Amino acid sequence: MSTLRVTNNTVQDIHVSVTATGGDFNKGGNENWFILKTNGGSDTWGSRTHWQVIHFTRSQTPGALVETILGFPGSTVNIY
Repeated sequence: MSTLRVTNNTVQDIHVSVTATGGDFNKGGNENWFILKTNGGSDTWGSRTHWQVIHFTRSQTPGALVETILGFPGSTVNIY
């Protein structure tokens, strides 16, 4: 089973969620939101064998923009 790593290269904490859809649905991964600290904070999502959508936000304010990028198992996604 591959993993997908997300690294925060910004100057502020971000909140990240990675989908577990398609062939990864119900395989042990979750879609909870996690905080990635500034300047290189990262986390790894396991149980991902298919492309997944990475959602992240730079604010916890209601109505804040949620940005979306594509993640591939076995890769690192850098957020700037």
